[in-house]
Amino acid sequence: MSHLNVEFIPPGLNLSNFPDFDSIAGSFSMSAFLQALSDSFIFTGWKYAKYETWAVEKEYWPTSPSQAPSGTLTANPLVSTSSIWSAILNQNPGSFVYAVKATKNDVLDAISSASAYYSNGGIAFSTVTINSNGKTVRRYSWENALNAYRTLGELYTIAVAIEKGNSNPELWGLAREKYDELEKYMKVRLVSTSFTPNPVPPKPSPMPIPLDISTPSLPKTSSTTTQTPVFKINAIRVVRTTRDSNPIKYHVLIDYTVTGGQVVVYNVTFNTGSEEQTITPGILDPGSGTIESGNFTAPVGVLDGSLKVKVGGIVTVTYRPVVTPDGGSIIIKSTSAPASIGEPSISGYSDDITAIRVIKLEYTGTFDLISQLDPEKVKVKVIPSKDVAEVGDSITFKLRIKNGNTLPIRGYYTLYAQVPDGPGKRTVKLGGDRVTLGANKETEITVSTVPYSEPGRYEYFAVFSYAGLQATDRGSVLVQREDDPGKVYIEGVEVNPDLPKEYETVNFTVTLGNTYPTAEDLKIALYIDGRVVDEKNVGISANSENKVVLRWSSAEKGDHSYRIEVNRTLGNVNLGKVDTYSGNITAFDGDFGVSFTVWPRTLDGGGKVWFTVKVRNYRPDKLDVRGFIEDEDGAVIVKMGGSGVYTIPARREKSFSFSYTVYGVANHTFKLFIDNTDGKPNGNGEEHWDEGTMEVNPVGNIIANMSCKPAVISYTGSTSCRITLLNQGDSDVAISVASVDFGTLREVWNGANTKGINVDLASVVLPPNDDKTIVVHIDLEGLAQTIWGDKYYARNFLEHESYMITVNFDNIYPVSDTVSVFYEESSIEKHSRELGSIIGGFIGGVIAGAITEGSATEEGIVTGAALGAILGDKISSGVVSILDFFIDISNFKLQDIPNDSVQDNNSVNGG
Repeated sequence: MSHLNVEFIPPGLNLSNFPDFDSIAGSFSMSAFLQALSDSFIFTGWKYAKYETWAVEKEYWPTSPSQAPSGTLTANPLVSTSSIWSAILNQNPGSFVYAVKATKNDVLDAISSASAYYSNGGIAFSTVTINSNGKTVRRYSWENALNAYRTLGELYTIAVAIEKGNSNPELWGLAREKYDELEKYMKVRLVSTSFTPNPVPPKPSPMPIPLDISTPSLPKTSSTTTQTPVFKINAIRVVRTTRDSNPIKYHVLIDYTVTGGQVVVYNVTFNTGSEEQTITPGILDPGSGTIESGNFTAPVGVLDGSLKVKVGGIVTVTYRPVVTPDGGSIIIKSTSAPASIGEPSISGYSDDITAIRVIKLEYTGTFDLISQLDPEKVKVKVIPSKDVAEVGDSITFKLRIKNGNTLPIRGYYTLYAQVPDGPGKRTVKLGGDRVTLGANKETEITVSTVPYSEPGRYEYFAVFSYAGLQATDRGSVLVQREDDPGKVYIEGVEVNPDLPKEYETVNFTVTLGNTYPTAEDLKIALYIDGRVVDEKNVGISANSENKVVLRWSSAEKGDHSYRIEVNRTLGNVNLGKVDTYSGNITAFDGDFGVSFTVWPRTLDGGGKVWFTVKVRNYRPDKLDVRGFIEDEDGAVIVKMGGSGVYTIPARREKSFSFSYTVYGVANHTFKLFIDNTDGKPNGNGEEHWDEGTMEVNPVGNIIANMSCKPAVISYTGSTSCRITLLNQGDSDVAISVASVDFGTLREVWNGANTKGINVDLASVVLPPNDDKTIVVHIDLEGLAQTIWGDKYYARNFLEHESYMITVNFDNIYPVSDTVSVFYEESSIEKHSRELGSIIGGFIGGVIAGAITEGSATEEGIVTGAALGAILGDKISSGVVSILDFFIDISNFKLQDIPNDSVQDNNSVNGG
C-alpha cells in the first residue's frame, strides 16, 4: 500500500505572511495572533461561498446565455431581506443565522425555477396576482441573482462566526457593509405588465361535472402524461393595507403553484369570522402566482405589554383539474369562464380525475403596533388639592391619566410622595393599581390623603407604565406654619427644551408663588455658569402665583449649571433674596441628547428607586438607541435596546423609566451608558455617559449595609457578600440571618450551610457603639447542585443579566446588592480553544460536515469555515474538546428561573 504526503493549505491563507519564527526577537502576543488568524478564516469562508456560487452557475446557466432585457428598476417581489436587517440592527446572532439561511434558500429557489437565464448571473421570472378585478402578470429581470447568492453566502459565514462566539466588535460592522452590498444586488427590473379581467362567476352546478372536451373552442392536445393538474397553496400572508391604527385595515394573499396542467378555480373564499369575500379566478395556467383578497378590518383591543394584534381566518379554494376522460391534459384559453364550458353526460369520466377539489386552510397574522403608539400622547399628571398648605393640613393627591392615541391601552400607575418623619422626611408609596384607557380618553383617580405635621417642601413622583413604555410626573408641595407672615417662593421651573442642541434657545418657565396678604414686586434673574443671561422685573398679586419666562439664547455645547434667583424689590431698592432654584443642563452637538435622573435622592432603610432616561433625537429620521445602567460596582441593573420601544421618531423625544429595589445603608452611584450602535462603550457610534446618586439612611439604632465582591462573576464563579452591622444604641442587640434570596429564587439559604451558600457567623450580638461583620459566600456551581442536582446547571444562571442577592434578618430591615453573571470559559476550554483555533480552522469544514449534514454539503463547508473562524469555541485538535463542544450544545437546556412578579423594566432578576 502506498502513502501520499498531502500538505493542506486553506484557500486564501498566504504562508509567506507568517514570520520566520527563528528570527523573532521581541515579545509576541498569542491572543492578538489568534484573533487575527481567527478573523482570517472568515475570508476563507467567503472563498467557499464563491466556489458554491460557481457550482450553482454551472448547474443552471447555459453555455451562452442571452443578454438581460431592459426595464424599470424596482424592489424585489420574490425575496425580502428585511429579516436580515432586523437581526443586524438588533444584533441577535441566532436570528441573524436563521434569516440569512432562509433568504439564501429563497434566492436558490428563485434561481432553480427561473424562466430564463441571462449573462453575468441574471435570471427572468414572472409573478401572477389575482384579485377581485382580474389577473395581472408581471415579467421581471433580476440581473444580479448570482451576486446576491454569493453575498448571502459571505453573510452566512459572518453570522455563524458571531453566533458561535467570535466577539470581534468589527464583525457587526462588516455585516452591515455586506448587507449594503446585498441590497444593491437584490434590485430587479420590471420588463412588462399584462392584465386580464376576471371571468363571470359560474352558475352553481348541482353536482361536479367534468369539462366538455367536444367544445370546438377547446382544442385537444396529444396526451403524453397521465399527471393530474394540481393547485397547491404555498403560503398565506396577511399584509397591512394602510397605517390606520384602529381599526386595522389589511388584506390576505395566497401564494400558489399550479403543476401538471391547467386548473379551473371556481372560487376562492376568505372568511375572517366576521367578514367574507369570494373571488373567481377561472382558468389558471401552470406556474406560480398570488391571489389577493380585498380589504378586511380588525378592531384593536386593549394594548398592555405586547403591542401586537393577531388576526386570522379560513381560506377555501374550490378547483378542478382540466383533463380528458382518460386523464390526459388539454389546453383551454385562459380567458374562458368556467360557465362557458359545457356540461356533457357523466358516462366515461373518472371521479378521482375530474372531481372538484376543495382546499381549506386556517391562517393567522400578527401586526406590531409599536410604531402606532405615540408616547408623547400618553400623559400622567399629579393633582394635589393644595400646592401650599399649613402645618396640620391634609393634602389629597389625585392622578389624571390621558391617552391621546387612537389605540386603547392598559397600564399600572404608582404614586410616591415624601411625608414628615420626625424632624425629617421619608418616601412612601401612596397607591398603585391597574387602569385601562380607551382611545382618546382620560381618567382622574383619587389616590390618597396625607396629613402634614411639619413645615417644609415635600416632593411627589408618579409613573404610569404601559406596553413597555412609561409616562412620569413629579413636583412638590409647600407646607408652612400658620403664624408665618408669608413668603415668595419658586413653585417650579419647566425647562424647554431640556435637552437642547447646540445654538438652540432654551426657555425657563418659572412659576412663582406668593403667600403674603399683599402684592409684591420682584426681580428674577437666570444665571448660566454664574453669568446672568436674562432678568426681568415682575409683580405678583397677594396669595397668588405667576409664571415668568426667562431665555438662554444660543446654548453653548457642553455641561452647564443654571440658577434662578428671586429678589424682593421696592422701586430700585433690592430688599434681598427670597428664593433660588438651581439645576444642570447639557447642550449637545451630535445626533441625540440624553438625560438621566434618579428619584428619590434619599430612602430610609431602603425601598424602590426610579431611573428615568430621556432621549431627544435631533435627526430627520428615526434613531435606535442601546445601552445600560450599572451600579457603583459595575453590576448591570438595566439593559436597553433590542426592541422598537427604543426607537425614537425623527426630531422627537422619548422617556424610559425603570425601578430598582435597594436595601442597606449606603451611598449609591448609578451610571448610564447609551449610544446609537451596539450599546457597548467601545468607541463605535455616538456615545454618552451620565450618572445619578442617591442615599439610603438608617432606620433606628442599627446601621446595616452589604457589598458583594466581585460584583461581576462567571457562571461557574463565586462571590462574597460582606455585611457590616453597627449598633448606635445604648444596649446589646441580637441579630440573626433568617434567609438568603438569590434573584427570584427565594430562601436558597434558610439556616443550614450548603455547597452553594455558606454564612459565616449567622447570629451576632452587637454591644452598644460596636460593629460586627457577617460574610455570605455564594458559589454558583454549588448553588446549582443544591437547586437542580448537578453543578453542570450553573449555566442556567446565564438566563438573566444580573441577580439581586438579598439577606433577610429576623429583627431588622434586609440588605441587598447586585451581581452580574457572564460566560467565561474554563482553563481546559481555553487551552483547547488556543490549539483549536489554529487546527480547527484547517479541518473545520470536515468536522462540521461530518457532524452536521455531510462534508460535501454547502452547510458543512461554510459552517466548518465559520467554526474554524471562531476564537472561543471548543474545536480542538481532536483530543478533548470536539466531543465536549457538541455534547454541550445538545445537552444545554435552561431551567426556569422565575421572572419578577412586578413589572419594573430592569435587568436584575429579583430586583
